[in-house]
Amino acid sequence: MTCGTVLLSGELPVDRNAEVMTEPTPAQESPFPEINGFRVLQELGRSPKGVTYKARRLVEQDVVAVKAFRSRLCDKEFIARLPANSEATFFLDHKNIARCLGCLVENNQVLLISEYAAGESLASALKRKATLPLAQSLRTILQCATTLRYSGQHDLFHGRLHPADVIVGEEDARIVGVGIGERPEHTAWSCDDPYFFEPLIYTAPEVMPDRKFPQDKTARAQSDVYALGAIAFHLLAGVPPFKGIDEGALDAERNRLVVPVLWRPEVKARLPGEIVMLITQMMAPQAGDRPTYGEIIVVLNEALVAAEVAALHVSNTTPGVSSSDQLREDLPTKYAPLQQRPPFSSPHRPILEDYDAPATQSIVSRMYTIFLIALTGTVFLAAFVLGAKLFIYDPLQRSAARNAAPAALETPTAAPPTAIMPEPVKAAAVPELSKQARTGAEELAASTRQLEVVQDMLKKAEISHSPNLLRIVKGIAEKAGRDTPTGIKAALLAQEIEDGLLAQIRSSSQPVATPVAVIPAVGSTGTALPEPVKVPEPDPAAVAAQQQAQMQKARRESAQTIAALQKKARLFQYAELTTELASLKETAGDPLRRHLDRYAGLLRQEEEILKRTRARLKDQIERSPRRHSPLQVFPRKNDPNGDDIVDFDDNGLKILATRGPNPGVRIQAWEKVPPVQAFALLQLLSEKGSVDDQLALAALAFSRGLKEEWELALRTARALPEGADRAGAQNEIIGELSKLVNSLKAVDE
Repeated sequence: MTCGTVLLSGELPVDRNAEVMTEPTPAQESPFPEINGFRVLQELGRSPKGVTYKARRLVEQDVVAVKAFRSRLCDKEFIARLPANSEATFFLDHKNIARCLGCLVENNQVLLISEYAAGESLASALKRKATLPLAQSLRTILQCATTLRYSGQHDLFHGRLHPADVIVGEEDARIVGVGIGERPEHTAWSCDDPYFFEPLIYTAPEVMPDRKFPQDKTARAQSDVYALGAIAFHLLAGVPPFKGIDEGALDAERNRLVVPVLWRPEVKARLPGEIVMLITQMMAPQAGDRPTYGEIIVVLNEALVAAEVAALHVSNTTPGVSSSDQLREDLPTKYAPLQQRPPFSSPHRPILEDYDAPATQSIVSRMYTIFLIALTGTVFLAAFVLGAKLFIYDPLQRSAARNAAPAALETPTAAPPTAIMPEPVKAAAVPELSKQARTGAEELAASTRQLEVVQDMLKKAEISHSPNLLRIVKGIAEKAGRDTPTGIKAALLAQEIEDGLLAQIRSSSQPVATPVAVIPAVGSTGTALPEPVKVPEPDPAAVAAQQQAQMQKARRESAQTIAALQKKARLFQYAELTTELASLKETAGDPLRRHLDRYAGLLRQEEEILKRTRARLKDQIERSPRRHSPLQVFPRKNDPNGDDIVDFDDNGLKILATRGPNPGVRIQAWEKVPPVQAFALLQLLSEKGSVDDQLALAALAFSRGLKEEWELALRTARALPEGADRAGAQNEIIGELSKLVNSLKAVDE
């Protein structure tokens, strides 16, 4: 690993009991260096570029990894960019990434702080020839691929991926050093702390140190694909892909090969064929021939499932025999057969000793292998049939039954339906997100993460309200979008910070007496200087009382305005409300304008649900055999047949009477409809599984003063998928406006 990596190659296996190690007492001499603000617990590893320690931060009391660089051996450009690069990677939110937490300079030494990744580095495990089960190896490679794809989507790459950068824990593997500006470079072999394995072994040909490092994002992603393929080869084959120890030797070795990498026959025999082909393609000399992360993840997922199923049924596998032999395939035809390659030799010393080939399989072993293949195939077939029944056939049958139910009600004498096997349903192609949509989603995710960090730091009192923090929070709101839950939360936080700053200014400001200009005497006969006029200082209590009165007046004005708008909302006068809101915003001050913006969002939701429920009512009437409405009113006493509600709009309910003294259509204005009944009407036509409908019902209930109804709608929305954040944001808005209106009622009472 190079100077930009948090956990280095050459690191020692991690002691899992290191958390409870006895820390050195003042009477003991600590073997570790002293770092201001940290208590060093353990040395994790060394490399030519620095030493990595496990340490505890004295303020936060959390365990982190601290990399102390040997600046004289590091590239000056890398050191200069390290603070900015580490800050950019802080907002990466992926469980398989050890994020950078910051960079600082202590006693002219550069320190990189990152999350502590528990476990053992892959370089250390490979050095002591540790072997992992096939399923665990594939899972490690898959987690690395998904991690690199995630970071690449945020335009952050590794640049010099090495086995020491992969920390294998008990459950997950984590990558360190993502996005900190690593570049391939020649090893400083004069140092006493060399790498376990030469990092250039895993470096793509196009990014070798003597070549210009590409700045194109696609090219940088493809170089990481090559490095991951080389690491996967080392993990599965047990030996590094090449034996050279410098750039010249590696170039000569690659040029002698006909294929991208040489697989030993015994290794190829015990690995799935698609994995051999995938890794070979990942290490293709030409970057354009390498697969994408999406293709890599698909193949690894399929192979991992097969390996896990085989591991469940096989407890002791015969050496050299794999249950996935039937999946083996030849290398792509664009590469020459292995038999045609020139003799493989290298004048350089090997890093690992060659393994002996296993003995030839016996007949019993082959029969056992065939039995395992048949058993695995049977399990796959049974799982496929069961899955098809549960996820395709049964849902279609239930859907057919639901569709047949209305027809059965319309035609009582119809014959019982005959069960018909539905035709296979072709899965609809999932449209790819546009570049603009992907960018918006990434910005929203980054803004959400930034807001969480700011809120957490405020909660821990690590930062306080300041103009700079206000600017940052407003930027988060703009980046996330004012209509998103993150944008709404950020806007509320910005307003809270702004109110706090105004309160600080008002409390700290003291009236200052205005000095009177003094005209000095002219010459020896000049007039005497006038005495300065003293302005009496106002009473601080009176000033505070005046400020409090102004705040109460502004709050009362906002409450009165919102209450007046609620009355019009109860009559569904959305056109007039839109015009009035626009007029009020032009002259309103900051507090009132903020409240008007909040309520305008709720009114838009009300107007949209009115349109949606009206369309659903018309659709249900159209599908009714006798064109009856599902909603009725009962205007006449002791009449079991109510009048149909056939439509509604801003003017009121359109009611069709078929009986009674006045048959025909009449309009009942919203003034004559109680708020509870109006809410119930739209609630009956809404969808309980729609987050938009439930949030709109909450807004509708708030305008009509129905607290229990809006709380129930918000609870329903919060329980729906992807509804928790939106319901939480709306709950804050309704809670703020409700508190405002209730304060007006309390004053009036």
